[in-house]
Amino acid sequence: MAYTSATSRYYNYLNGLDYYNFILSLEKELNSNPDRIYKKLLSIREKAFMCNKQNMDTLFSGNIATLDKFKSAMASFTGKFISSSFMKEEYDLPRPARREAIVFNSPVQYLFVNGSLTANDVPISPKGKVISTILNNLMLTPEIRLKGGAYGGSSAFINNNYVVYTYRDSNFVNSLNVIGATDEFLSAISPYMTKETLESYILSIFASLDQSEGELDDAMNTLVDKYINPMN
Repeated sequence: MAYTSATSRYYNYLNGLDYYNFILSLEKELNSNPDRIYKKLLSIREKAFMCNKQNMDTLFSGNIATLDKFKSAMASFTGKFISSSFMKEEYDLPRPARREAIVFNSPVQYLFVNGSLTANDVPISPKGKVISTILNNLMLTPEIRLKGGAYGGSSAFINNNYVVYTYRDSNFVNSLNVIGATDEFLSAISPYMTKETLESYILSIFASLDQSEGELDDAMNTLVDKYINPMN
């Protein structure tokens, strides 16, 4: 996903192989130049914890009675921050290779195929959840798992990415052929997708996403989801 999405490139840099390589380089520098690492950590600490109230966003979940207490506590908390500002950082992270493969000694494969939405003039929309659910139920699971022999497979719309993946897949050639025919499949079933059928998919997705977790947890989870994914 990091090939097509800036968000995924950032995530990959913080969690993937790039991060692993960064830790290795940091370890070497820690042994050769510990003073530089120490000063850099102090600088990061200052930016992250002491001087960031001008750009800080706060999410709150609670009732009216606790809101006033929260505001008072936040004023006391941020009052300890040093009033400074920093230039906005621009991150130009390198894209990974368009095609990558890792070879390991196993009779099964793990396959991941990704396409950019914006590059193909596809709007980023919650409707993708409905499309991916239809594909998973009617095509990918029957053709890749039940017929193809893979342990599982699924599709999803994530940020700017349309992704399809399989795991423990002993017949990845079949999986690639199935994935390559998803557009033809959707075109073929489109005339049979009645309003009632689509509404049943929408309701099932809504039920899976809106599971009750308690009033405060539900409110906070909704706030966080909207903050991270404003298009949803």
